[in-house]
Amino acid sequence: MKIVCTQQNLQRGISAVSHIAGQGGTLPVLQNVLIKAEGGVITFSATDLEIGIVATVRGKTEKEGSFTVSAKILSNVVGLLPGENVELEVKSGNLHIKSGGSKTKINGMDASDFPILPVVAEGNGVHVDTAIFKKALSQIAVAVSQDSSRPELNGMLFKFEDNSLILAATDSYRLAERKTPVLRKEGDGFTGQVIVPIKAIRELLRTAEEISEAHILIAVEDGQLLFLSTDVRIVTRLIEAKYPDYEHIIPKTFQSSVMIQRGELLKAVKAAGLFTQVGVNGINLRLLPEEGKLEVSSQNSQTGENTSTLDISGNGAEGSIVFDYRYLSDGLNTIDQEEVSLAMNDATSPGILRPQGRDDYLYIIMPIRS
Repeated sequence: MKIVCTQQNLQRGISAVSHIAGQGGTLPVLQNVLIKAEGGVITFSATDLEIGIVATVRGKTEKEGSFTVSAKILSNVVGLLPGENVELEVKSGNLHIKSGGSKTKINGMDASDFPILPVVAEGNGVHVDTAIFKKALSQIAVAVSQDSSRPELNGMLFKFEDNSLILAATDSYRLAERKTPVLRKEGDGFTGQVIVPIKAIRELLRTAEEISEAHILIAVEDGQLLFLSTDVRIVTRLIEAKYPDYEHIIPKTFQSSVMIQRGELLKAVKAAGLFTQVGVNGINLRLLPEEGKLEVSSQNSQTGENTSTLDISGNGAEGSIVFDYRYLSDGLNTIDQEEVSLAMNDATSPGILRPQGRDDYLYIIMPIRS
């Protein structure tokens, strides 16, 4: 194998895949990135046997072939090269790298030792707006459970319907759901629901920073899910479990629904969070609709107390509810518009945050009961 490409392209391709290398246990080849030059295309691949990532870059192929080398060493070497053309050539079981006055030889392993990555048919997919999808992933990821003992909650639900994709996650204390539109050809595309591991979601969010095209493709086949852009392909194994039927916990009616400035509420929540009881993290929200006010408060016998009074609009019944301030601030941080809707019933029922005037996203928080 012998290829030539720019340092920038080389670095971009390696960066897209190298993060997953080294996470697949003790199998030595999983520490490596597979470099392949075939048909005028240069690809870089890495896998941990759960997730596989393939990145394509532009370059010149002087001799086709493939080889694997340490992802960490290659990434560090390429990052230190000057910003000009780089030549990579496999000779005598080593990868030789030349650029400017720099020459490097990296020991490697034969490409035949590298695992074969699963193939998911692209025709069984739908297209989603890249920017909307990226935002939706970040909004929902905060609610994914970190408890690996419940694998169904240690991932994100993807529910494919006719013209939409619904993303949802819950850790039993809060729940987030986002609806996004999809584009599909007549009769094409998967319908149904699957659970995507949070590890794959993090890889996709990291990779999405470099995706420039307007849409990406998502396809499902044989327990695998594919994310595909022009230059990057991510295939992940799905979680084989049944996701909880969460819809029944979403209240249909509310005693109180008020509008409030997101930034002001977030500051008040953070201030009250400084004075919560250790291990409880509860702050009190007291709704005073006749006065058009919301009080956010907490107190700690050892450290002190804090109360913020905020202006609200809307209607409802006077009452109080206690939330974990961390979950409430997480929810507020996922909303990217200034005015939010806060809907509640009583002190024992969940509260719901939404962007004001929109019904494509909701964030539910379970109250802390006395």
